[in-house]
Amino acid sequence: MWKVLHKTISTGDNLQKRGVLTGTLCPRCGELETQEHLFFHCNFAKEVWSQAPWSTSFSPSQEATFADSLQSSYQWIVLPPYGIIGNAFPWICWYLWTSRNKLIFESRSTSPQEVITQAVCAMKEWELAQPRRPTIAPTASDPLRSISLPPETFYCNIDAAWKSEHSAAGLAWIFTDSTSSEIARASSCQDRVSSPCMAKALAIREALLHAASLNLSHICLRTDSQVLIRAINRRSSTMELFGLLSDIDSLIFSFSYPFASCSIVFVFREANRQAVLLAKIHLQSYLCVNSRA
Repeated sequence: MWKVLHKTISTGDNLQKRGVLTGTLCPRCGELETQEHLFFHCNFAKEVWSQAPWSTSFSPSQEATFADSLQSSYQWIVLPPYGIIGNAFPWICWYLWTSRNKLIFESRSTSPQEVITQAVCAMKEWELAQPRRPTIAPTASDPLRSISLPPETFYCNIDAAWKSEHSAAGLAWIFTDSTSSEIARASSCQDRVSSPCMAKALAIREALLHAASLNLSHICLRTDSQVLIRAINRRSSTMELFGLLSDIDSLIFSFSYPFASCSIVFVFREANRQAVLLAKIHLQSYLCVNSRA
């Protein structure tokens, strides 16, 4: 969608470059209309983004470029009950653009809430129309058996460290290529985590979002949790992990994400030491910082 939008938009500054000196100002605030102004800096756009459906607020002024914002958006988590799975950022941009056109060409004004509602509804309709894609996965009854993977598969070792007294967890994941060369790693912390299994499910979800931001088409996740492997491969869930496993299932199967194949396999804890250590270090640092606050 963004490629279509990028080719379609003709903002005021572009018109000036072509020698058109009229109709180049923002129809809402009167400033010179640039792409950055239209999508980010206009007060109308800021109000739209303040109502966006993500768990963390998006401040366009904090991003260096539009491309940076688009890249970051693949890791933003959509809050319930919107019912969408993929990346809402391009959809919201599209409806910012169409609402601007309605104002100019039809004298029809649109509220920020209407822009969000239209973007979410259109995205939901599109996702529901997409056929499910199969994934490559081992049978749940034999998590240790070898499976055939595409040669271009990237691997992600995942682990989590959990402290029951703090209900906090450190999450870690490390990406490697087919030659076992590391290409990326990341870690984070979460509060209000009720169990080690929930912590590892959170780590899997974050790793999938990171893989999507890196545009990895073929991914193999490695974890020492056979419970999660069975649940994900069977596409089943529990009351405790219902929301998380639903998110993971949608990330794997949604056409909004770049995965052509995705598998989850068992790895012994001894063979996953780097991810284990990274999770423990991040959790310890997090708890130390919070204890001083």
